[in-house]
Amino acid sequence: MAALLAGQGASVRDLAWVVIYLRSAGSRAQLDRVLRRRSWPLDVPLTVVEAAVCRPEWLVEIEGLAVRPA
Repeated sequence: MAALLAGQGASVRDLAWVVIYLRSAGSRAQLDRVLRRRSWPLDVPLTVVEAAVCRPEWLVEIEGLAVRPA
C-alpha cells in the first residue's frame, strides 16, 4: 500500500480511512504485529472485518482512501 501511495506522491499518513478484510479472523494477531512493525498511524480510522476477499489465494485485502491537499 505504501508503494502504491508513494507512486502518487502520498503516504499512509494521507489515508482518510482503511478497511482490511481478513479471510480468517484468526489472522488478526498477525495483522496487528504487521501494523505495529510498519508503524501504522494511529489516527487513521481502521476497520478490520472477516470476509471473503476477491481472489481465493489471498488472505488479506485492503481498501482505503487517501486525501491530499490540492
